[in-house]
Amino acid sequence: MIDIKSREQFQEVIEQERILIDFYADWCGPCKMMEPIIEEVKEIEIGRVNIDELSSLAREYKILSIPSFKIFEKGRIVKEKTGFMTREEMSEFIK
Repeated sequence: MIDIKSREQFQEVIEQERILIDFYADWCGPCKMMEPIIEEVKEIEIGRVNIDELSSLAREYKILSIPSFKIFEKGRIVKEKTGFMTREEMSEFIK
């Protein structure tokens, strides 16, 4: 799991073949509930963006609710979903 700390790092990370980006906040209850589920994901690389630390990035990607998940392939968003997901829903989402 990659903790993204800058816009530059974010740009590098999303250029990968395939990566799941988790937009979250420390104060968010559903985000905390997602943590153990995300930690179990092995099928895809994961990057995490704290929207309080990188608020301009959250605005740019129109993050209105969290947790918000976006799958990027070589810099392009190919899938997105907002809100809590069960393990099964997360597995289906990243397929």
